[in-house]
Amino acid sequence: MTSINFKTKDIVQILSLFSQEVEEMFFVVDKKMKVHYYNKAFSEYFKLNSEEILNAYFGTALACNNIVKDGRSCTKTTYCQFCEINLNLNRILNKKIPRADFDLVREFNILNEPLIKHLQFKILPLQIQENSYALCVLKDLRENDHLRLYQNPSDSI
Repeated sequence: MTSINFKTKDIVQILSLFSQEVEEMFFVVDKKMKVHYYNKAFSEYFKLNSEEILNAYFGTALACNNIVKDGRSCTKTTYCQFCEINLNLNRILNKKIPRADFDLVREFNILNEPLIKHLQFKILPLQIQENSYALCVLKDLRENDHLRLYQNPSDSI
């Protein structure tokens, strides 16, 4: 097998292309809890465009319905102190834990409609030069199990 010496810009281009093609949703946040990168699967799932995601607080990018309920921005609602996403992001970014894996059932406001979603989160630390970030990978657990969760038992053969 031959090794190729890629330039940094080539690696960035390869990773960018790859990230847009994977089915798993993901986004990257900084210590201020603002989104710096996301992939196509993420924006399509939450039905948001680049202006609504980039440099937004993670809860805004996730279409968190607690923002709507409380009428405050992400990290400022009365629910934020109990938010498992917020707590784990802080733990990762402050190097208290090496990674976080958890499932979450939460109401999201997608296209102005509150929808309950069951998401699996994996949050990993990401160091880029001197800056600390968190990589958040999401998977919709109901999407993969749609028929079993919503099928009427009397419809089974």
